[in-house]
Amino acid sequence: MILNTAVEKSIPQPSTSPHKQNRKTQTSHDDIDPSKMVIVPDIKSYLCQVNGSEVLDIMLKNKAVIVMTDVDGQTEVEFFGSHAADSDPENAKEEFTTLYLKTHHGIVCKLLELQSRHIPPDEVTKAVAKITKDFPRVMVKPSPNKDVLFYGSEKEVQEAKTAMCEHLGISLTRGQRSLRKGAAGTTGLPDKFGQTGSGSSSTTEWLNYTTRKGIQIVVAQGDITQQRVDVIANSANESLSHGSGIAGAISKAGGPSVQKESNDHVKKYGPVRVTQSAVTSGGKLPCKHIIHAVGPKWERGNEEKAKQQLQETCYSILTKASATLRVESVALPAIGSGIFGMPKDTCAESLLSGLLQFLLRSSFCTVRRIVFIDIDQSMVKTLADVFGKKLSPCAS
Repeated sequence: MILNTAVEKSIPQPSTSPHKQNRKTQTSHDDIDPSKMVIVPDIKSYLCQVNGSEVLDIMLKNKAVIVMTDVDGQTEVEFFGSHAADSDPENAKEEFTTLYLKTHHGIVCKLLELQSRHIPPDEVTKAVAKITKDFPRVMVKPSPNKDVLFYGSEKEVQEAKTAMCEHLGISLTRGQRSLRKGAAGTTGLPDKFGQTGSGSSSTTEWLNYTTRKGIQIVVAQGDITQQRVDVIANSANESLSHGSGIAGAISKAGGPSVQKESNDHVKKYGPVRVTQSAVTSGGKLPCKHIIHAVGPKWERGNEEKAKQQLQETCYSILTKASATLRVESVALPAIGSGIFGMPKDTCAESLLSGLLQFLLRSSFCTVRRIVFIDIDQSMVKTLADVFGKKLSPCAS
């Protein structure tokens, strides 16, 4: 909820009832359901920092309350009315939507790469604080991999990046990379196998497509444990017992720490539900993190539900890689196939649907490379066929 403590008492409070309770805010409301919308988390953060007074004005003007809650890589926005006769949460939603769209289309996101610079973390923290103070209309956000993201107008972001580089005593050109920079999309299947640069000498690309936003989509045959990416996904079971299949291979290659961290997660949070995931370190693997995702089992009479669940699983993995881990590259196996029994073509179509959902919803995406990889040649061919036919006209 965006509330300024100095004026909180002047904001109309939502009407209450002892019989109904909003599960996210733990605050009781009347019997009128709140109006909702979903926005990009990074834009929410920018609105709170830069446009907070405008959001507050919308609440005061319409005598409504705006509640924002981060859920699974997205931000849900709810608009509640109050006891006031002229409370108008619907108009508050319209005005907020206008402000959100204006903000969304008016800012860019750029990355300052610092990971290879070996700059002490405390120096980066001080620099972020200084730039945030000097450029109030630019949101400066450190990422987990020690790089820094800048949000704002093109001109102000460039000025803020230049100032930060000067403060740190580094070159701007070496440390910058635009997350808005795109490339023309190209697709195509190879006439025959050929070694490519997917991060392993034993990896063969079957499809390589770049979206207009510059996100590279690759379908490849190879060993996922050898991929030089930031994150790999694991096809796990609910107990995160990595005994066989791709899970067993990943756990073995990653060493004992992978299973230990998985056990610790289950002990603390309980079994992982279908479509959900848990994150561990990569252990001895080249990747930084492993996202252990639980996909559906293919059962007769439950086919449509399984397809939807696999789509949600794929979307959840990519969202967690981008919105939570803030990484640039991720590799996914053909989750749902193999021991889970889903037909190859159905698996490929569901994974593609999850990918497209992610591309359409993720306006500010840190992930620049997504690799769908499997050791089984027939599965890879199916992925390449399905992706090649549908990706080019659909991806953004």
